[in-house]
Amino acid sequence: MASLPRYGHWESTGTFNIAVVGTSHHRSEIASIAQNPLGINALVVCIAYLVPDNQNPHDLNAVRVVIEGQTVGYLSRDFAKRYRLWISGLPGHIQQVSVAAAITNGLQTGDKAYEYTIELDIPDSLKIYQLNEPLNDEPTRVNGYVPLSQSADGSYVAKVWVPVADFSELHKSRRVEEWTTETWETVNFYALNRQGIGLGFKVYELSKRQYAELFSNGPTSGTLLLEAGRFATLRIELGD
Repeated sequence: MASLPRYGHWESTGTFNIAVVGTSHHRSEIASIAQNPLGINALVVCIAYLVPDNQNPHDLNAVRVVIEGQTVGYLSRDFAKRYRLWISGLPGHIQQVSVAAAITNGLQTGDKAYEYTIELDIPDSLKIYQLNEPLNDEPTRVNGYVPLSQSADGSYVAKVWVPVADFSELHKSRRVEEWTTETWETVNFYALNRQGIGLGFKVYELSKRQYAELFSNGPTSGTLLLEAGRFATLRIELGD
């Protein structure tokens, strides 16, 4: 008789809408997974395992998030309760549950370290694939920003990570604006927030040398072309 599947994997949607908490306590473990160099933000897509932590003295429903065998944080207290309820209905032969995860941020400069963000791709449908073997959990490390490439119409495009899971937080124009200061070494590009106030959400950066080579003195205009999931196409061209 064939053995029953031992592993479950949440159906991926590309939305990565569940944030992991407590990552600041596991910075070294996350850094060893992300492997983003000094001065470069992390961008890693990988597999995370959700492990009930029945011995946790702070939360009886605690669920650890484990990547490459290392604890990198926990499900939030409220979501951990919901998750425990969901897995209570799984067949008893499912021993491990995995989910797609994205590690972003984690920038470290010479004098400052910014925290990593880890988001999980758990679908509303809660559909789980039952597997006989665990998925290949080798991370896909992008780290940093994909170089711009020129389109036939003269604009420049690149795939970027959208920093917010809820696209309603973006301005309906999907406009992207550049910003820099005399002291910055880069020109940064920000997707406007819903209100169109402030810098918005950083989606890209160029060194000032790269910017000058492509756009001279500028300024540029940009648009974020949303797709399914959290990756989008950034389109930049010289403004009027």
